[in-house]
Amino acid sequence: MTTDTPSPESDHPPPSAPNIPNIKKDYEAALGEFLIVFNQIENLVTDLIVLALRKAGREKLHQSLTGDFYAQKIIYLDLISLRFPEAASPPLIIALQALGNERNKLAHGHFEENPFDESYVIVSRQKRLALPVSKIRRLTQQAETICSELRQSQVFFWFENITEDGS
Repeated sequence: MTTDTPSPESDHPPPSAPNIPNIKKDYEAALGEFLIVFNQIENLVTDLIVLALRKAGREKLHQSLTGDFYAQKIIYLDLISLRFPEAASPPLIIALQALGNERNKLAHGHFEENPFDESYVIVSRQKRLALPVSKIRRLTQQAETICSELRQSQVFFWFENITEDGS
């Protein structure tokens, strides 16, 4: 019986396009870098919530707020910024929400590679999304910028208010 598929014992490699680079490795590296920075963002957001609640004298609330999903934490941060504008500006909140949406596509999507060319798609919620490695790297750069902004926000909560007389 003959088939078109070589047996595992065969010396013939499976059909493929040997001259095409493995885009999956580039995708995995870019995705990993993005998710690491995103994790830092999520931790910083949680930290800002805790610091703001502490500064407001409501530290006990953090136990019921910081275990929630990322999107909920961004809502809390947005609300906290009404009392402490230094926590997060409205454009930063918008950027955090947008980045969270992109993260969900990447983290929950299925990587589907075309084995005959360098193309792939991410299948997320029954949608096929083109998210090239270059876009993931841009998202990582945006995430790093957001991380820096969040770290600057932390500083406001770390130090006591300085009065005009220096005390």
